[in-house]
Amino acid sequence: MLQTVNIPRRLDHSRGGFLILMLIAFTSIILGLSVTFYFYCSRGMQDSQVAIRIAQRRLAFQGAINAIYAIPDSNDLSAFTAGTTVDLEEATIARTKRLGWYRLRKADAAYMSANAAKFPGLVASNCLFVTAGTGPSNGDPSWDNPDAWRYELRRWYVVELEAASAPAIPKRIWPIFPAPPGVW
Repeated sequence: MLQTVNIPRRLDHSRGGFLILMLIAFTSIILGLSVTFYFYCSRGMQDSQVAIRIAQRRLAFQGAINAIYAIPDSNDLSAFTAGTTVDLEEATIARTKRLGWYRLRKADAAYMSANAAKFPGLVASNCLFVTAGTGPSNGDPSWDNPDAWRYELRRWYVVELEAASAPAIPKRIWPIFPAPPGVW
């Protein structure tokens, strides 16, 4: 009777190396795609957050313009000497807590005369400083949190009002940078 003897087969080393190489290649492709997808999504979220803050700042500026139209007399800006900060918020809707804010302040005569070249023909008594923005400060002029400044987005404007108009009507609007002293 014939007896079967198991002869050990020689392992093919090149085949095992090829499988390891394929495993490394597949893993690196998956890792590369996942890292690319993560950075793509992360960048998209950052861009959308910036776009939302810009839209909120524009809403705040529009709210400031609407508030200017509500001033009864353009000759009487005495209520705005200290500055008035208004948060845009609908109390009945919780998600509107941080829509933005604006701040109105009577224009400083010294600043306006020092910058007469930028603002030709403007009379400080007919002008308001407007700060419109969004962020954690909520328009608080004493806010000082250096870690959160990156979340602040605000702009400053000089708004000229029509002389002797009731109600007040904005005539011209100039964006200004940097902020006029004493406004912020």
